[in-house]
Amino acid sequence: MITLDGDKLGVNTLNIYYLGDLIYYEGPLLSIYKDRNNPKGYYLYKWCDNDNEYHRWAILKVSFYELMNFFNEKISLKSLMFKDQFIYFVDVTNSIEEKNMIIVSKENIPEDYTPSKNSFYNTNAFTTFAESFRKELQSTAITSIEQFYRTGDPNKHIRFVRANNEELEQNNLSYEPISNI
Repeated sequence: MITLDGDKLGVNTLNIYYLGDLIYYEGPLLSIYKDRNNPKGYYLYKWCDNDNEYHRWAILKVSFYELMNFFNEKISLKSLMFKDQFIYFVDVTNSIEEKNMIIVSKENIPEDYTPSKNSFYNTNAFTTFAESFRKELQSTAITSIEQFYRTGDPNKHIRFVRANNEELEQNNLSYEPISNI
């Protein structure tokens, strides 16, 4: 495996659970996990490398909105990987034990670990789970908008948006409340 230029952190302490594999070819290549502490927080595990002992995975923290943009082909997997200053990597044994966690500056990520610039969502390259998950995310977003139209109560929609305000700001998106209803 390629030696990473970063700082060892010990073991992974993320409180997450597995949702499914987005890309699978002779084993998972891109998997998604949900954050138990943040209902709108997700983590992508991108397979990068292996040797006789370990499989190395990049851990990418992504928001609901970033996933929506990815599944709508507005941002690439490469953009998701390089949006933060640092990227976490974890080495996993064949018996699924996470061992070495390393934090690496994005400038020090090996080219071999980097997705292509055209790494956009494509239904032909992704699993059927990925397509089901994409539809579920869209349904969640649509439900918020429908609540507004069904009830006429802008506060229900605004509460949904406010709950995601930090994600909106991180993605340079804005929200303007509907006025004159």
